[in-house]
Amino acid sequence: MNEKSGVFSRNLFSLQLQLKTMLDGIGGEDATELLDLLGQLNGSERKLALKVLNRTLRKIVDGKERLETENDIQEKAFEEALYKDIMNSFFTAQPMEKGSGFSVLDGGKERKKKKKNSKRIIDFESFKSQKKSPTLTVLN
Repeated sequence: MNEKSGVFSRNLFSLQLQLKTMLDGIGGEDATELLDLLGQLNGSERKLALKVLNRTLRKIVDGKERLETENDIQEKAFEEALYKDIMNSFFTAQPMEKGSGFSVLDGGKERKKKKKNSKRIIDFESFKSQKKSPTLTVLN
């Protein structure tokens, strides 16, 4: 994608990335193939296939025994260990001493100085008299 891409092109590219990420999370090419096959069915076939597929998937999800590979078990154990380690770090962390932490340092952009609000008294009478008798400059 180049710099001169319009709003539509950028949004389309973003949508493509989102769809790819979503499909990768639920099976990648296999999920895409399933959608392609569903697209090749006529309406009544698609409705029946989806009903059977959903019923089958619901039985698997609701079932007491689930299919797990060795890799699935290792990933789950890693996630649990990482979670426990993070939580232990939170609870065992030393509280910060009072006064330590973030502070604002001098430097960076200079702040604009506020203009001094000088109160100016307006005399309407003198303004009116100046307006009635304007001074004109004659140019030669």
